Amino acid sequence: MTLPRAGLYQALILTLALLLPAIAGATVPTAQVIPLEHRSAEEIVPLIKPFLGPQDVITGSGFTLILRARPQTLTEIRQVIADLDTPPRNLYISVRRGDAGDEAAPIVRRTTSTHREVAHQALRVLEGHVAFIRSGESVPMGSARLVPVPGGMALEPTLAYRDLGRGFLVRPRLLSGDRVHLDIRAVYERESPAGGGRLDLQATESTLSGPLGEWIPLTQTGTSRREDAARVSGTQRRQDWQDMPLFVRVDVIHDSP
Repeated sequence: MTLPRAGLYQALILTLALLLPAIAGATVPTAQVIPLEHRSAEEIVPLIKPFLGPQDVITGSGFTLILRARPQTLTEIRQVIADLDTPPRNLYISVRRGDAGDEAAPIVRRTTSTHREVAHQALRVLEGHVAFIRSGESVPMGSARLVPVPGGMALEPTLAYRDLGRGFLVRPRLLSGDRVHLDIRAVYERESPAGGGRLDLQATESTLSGPLGEWIPLTQTGTSRREDAARVSGTQRRQDWQDMPLFVRVDVIHDSP
């Protein structure tokens, strides 16, 4: 039996009326309040934002999140939050220069009588907390002092090592899929191009992510800015070592059974 044209239109309108609420419910953003147990909103929000769409919004404070997204996105994001909202883990952070595959490099290396270099630094830190790892070197700083000699005073040259202000403030956070997110603030002191023993202190901020247990190259993705400069007396040193690539590695410290 063929429906009259008017009846066909009425059936089509009725079908659309029944389907529209379901379609709208799948596309209209919904807001949800999500309580947290182990991590604060300040920790979770930056890690969730990369998973959100243009119309999705996440905010929060303390141990409460407010998420506004489509129902399907809400389900996916809630699962990611559940994976992240776990007790903080004990981590082991290592920073090294040179070839990331060279596991035999010593922790401290002295190559000549004119400079010292730290090739590998490592420490333990609780996930979400900040650790400082010194990755610089010590350079000789020449000076002179007055010493008594027969018939008067004379200048006696002296040599002492000065630790350059180089290192990293690192805040690690574990991600799902055995990956780690790193907030890094690098402090870098070096000889000024102006010479004369002048030292420039710069800071670089960046974020990195990579697999756990593997060496991750520290690329200069942040914005550098000069913060301070000091005039000291010193001697010229080689630049080869400080130009070598820098790597960071994060390992989870598993509790003993």
